[in-house]
Amino acid sequence: MKNFKLILLLIAFSVSHVVSLGQEIDTLNQLLDSANQGYSSAQNKIGVEYEKQKKHTEAIKWFLKAAEQNNVDAFLNLAKKYYSGEGVEKDMKIAFDYYLKAANLGHPKAEHNIGILYCYGIGVAADENEGIKWIRKAALKFTPSQHWLGSYYWERAIQAGKSKYNDERNKTYEYYEEAIKWLTLAADNGDVEAAINVANYLYKKENNPRKAMRYILIACEQKDANALKMYEEITGTSYSSLGKDFKNKVKTYTGNYPLGGHLTNRYKNNDTTYEYYELGNMRMFHGKFSVIASNAEGVISGSTLSIVGQFKDDYREGEWKVKYINNTFKREYDITMNYQNGKLNGAFECVTKDVKTGNVLIAEQTFYKNNIIVKKFTRKDIDGYYEEAGIDDEGNAHGKFIINSATGKIQGDFLHGTCNNFRYINLQTGDTEKRTPKNKCPISASWVYNDEHIMYSLHYIRDFSRGLSDPWRWFK
Repeated sequence: MKNFKLILLLIAFSVSHVVSLGQEIDTLNQLLDSANQGYSSAQNKIGVEYEKQKKHTEAIKWFLKAAEQNNVDAFLNLAKKYYSGEGVEKDMKIAFDYYLKAANLGHPKAEHNIGILYCYGIGVAADENEGIKWIRKAALKFTPSQHWLGSYYWERAIQAGKSKYNDERNKTYEYYEEAIKWLTLAADNGDVEAAINVANYLYKKENNPRKAMRYILIACEQKDANALKMYEEITGTSYSSLGKDFKNKVKTYTGNYPLGGHLTNRYKNNDTTYEYYELGNMRMFHGKFSVIASNAEGVISGSTLSIVGQFKDDYREGEWKVKYINNTFKREYDITMNYQNGKLNGAFECVTKDVKTGNVLIAEQTFYKNNIIVKKFTRKDIDGYYEEAGIDDEGNAHGKFIINSATGKIQGDFLHGTCNNFRYINLQTGDTEKRTPKNKCPISASWVYNDEHIMYSLHYIRDFSRGLSDPWRWFK
């Protein structure tokens, strides 16, 4: 890791933006009154005020008081002090310990710093794998960590490509893919440097100016010179004319449109309407999109598919609805999902109905964050089958896991994907059998495996089903 700069986020994280005392708290005396009553936030803020006055010893006294009550901001401020040696003797081990306390409370910037310290062996024995684990955790919420990981895996890809060992060289593409994934997340969160890196990769390495354009536009909004040059190179016009000559001239297409994945062959002919603007020789989806298709031939005949949504600058945005009717099996699938920047983000619902009666056979609800299921998943079937699972930000089961069926129950308490009491209870015999979960989030979502694999065809990726099990296969 010698090629990486040591970047620690050594600031008083929660209060670096503190305004004048008169705005947030009338007087220092009022702060002291609150602090003396035991309010840790006030104790920490007093420490910050003393720090601004360069009274480091007094600041540390108040940070310690707040830290005694597990105040995460105080932990961070103390870590900064011991790392920099301001007001105390410089001690990397103590700095590490305070960062770890804050990281264990879920603070993403502390998680990032702990990862850096592990990677470089500062205040702790060097452990790159442990460091990357912490930084990946931070990257779920913290843009600089996303950028750092992208740069890290990019460097790994370059090194792998030069390796004399076949096993390592074979990982080159895998590392590039991981690098682009994290840089893309950072770019989507407004990181201009990451956006330029992604744009360069897509445009120059993959020869895909259409995909690159999204990230060029992100950087162009910040007047980045490289982005402005790429934009002009691709479109033949200056970025300043985008609104006047293109976005304000949205056009509408009506006709046939090839659907993605294996759906292309099943639904060759369809009625499609979409709005777009033109950049050079590219059509950028922008506005409403709808398709109605039917299939009168093939394995599954007599089926219909409709998709309704909207685009923004060539990426799905907002609410989308999919309705698929399979007249062979008399099933209707209604899927409602939400997108942000082309990724699944927000509430998601899938309802399976009986075409003949209209009865709801399966009702499933969850949330997505950047194409990964998070928060909670529930499934309720007409026959009484029920499934519920809490899920963390990494897509791992976290909290109570429950499955109730006519013949048995599956229960367990998960902690970020691990479970030591996963068990099957046979309702007929009363026997309880300990089992091992198949993966870190063994839920069975029907939309991943329905007969048309619609979600897969829409996304060309497996991220949307990360952690999901095959139906009825929860155990190893």
